[in-house]
Amino acid sequence: MAAPTGTDTDLDIDTDGREGRDALTALCRALLEEVDGLADRLTRRLLAREDVYDALGVPVEDDLRATCRAGLERLLTMLAGDLPPDVDAAALTVDTGRR
Repeated sequence: MAAPTGTDTDLDIDTDGREGRDALTALCRALLEEVDGLADRLTRRLLAREDVYDALGVPVEDDLRATCRAGLERLLTMLAGDLPPDVDAAALTVDTGRR
């Protein structure tokens, strides 16, 4: 197969990544509107597939859901480019690990 010829414009290639960045931002912002439902689904799936939660012998569903929701919200906010610069992106993970 021969290499394409022409300029990036001729090939309709987004060389600066702006179009992809805008699409990712829009997707993440849309998903943030659904974060509660996503957290519910993720929590149910984790509880169904991971035996460790039953083995703990304590009710963990509410805490697990809160952790899932916070993690999803932080991830989507960060990927959307909306995380304020003064927020430590790793703080949520550290706080979760301490519990």
